Amino acid sequence: IEGNVAAGANLGGYWFETFERGPHGPYASWPEYSDFNPKIRPLGSFKDNVVHSVGERGIRMYDPGYAPEEEFTFYNTRAYKNNDHGIFIHGTKNMVMDGGVFADNKVNIRNFNDRTIFRNLELIGTSDLVRERDP
Repeated sequence: IEGNVAAGANLGGYWFETFERGPHGPYASWPEYSDFNPKIRPLGSFKDNVVHSVGERGIRMYDPGYAPEEEFTFYNTRAYKNNDHGIFIHGTKNMVMDGGVFADNKVNIRNFNDRTIFRNLELIGTSDLVRERDP
C-alpha cells in the first residue's frame, strides 16, 4: 500500500481487520483461504500514505491486533484533521512508525501496548480551526 490517500469517510481511513478466523464475505468459504490468518500474515509495504478529514480514526489496528513474526514498518505516514484519532493501535506488536506527520487530530496517536516503536515523527497539536470545531 503505497502513495494512497484516504479522505472524507464517515468512519475511518485505513482499517486493518486482524481476526484470526480468515476473510469475510464470499472468500470465507474458498479452500485456498482455509489457513489464511490475517493476524500474522506479512503486511507488505505501507509507505507514503495519507489520511485526513475522516469521521473517526484515520488508521485503525484494533484488538486482537496485528502480530506478525517479523517487524513491519509504516513509512512517512501523514494523518491530519481526523475527527478522532490519527492512528489507533490496539494489541499490535512488531510495528514501527518511521517518519511522517500527525497534526490536527483530536488524538494524534493512541497506542495500547508497549510493542510499537515510534521514530522520526512530527507531532503537531491542534490549530485554532480545530479548537473552534471541538471546544
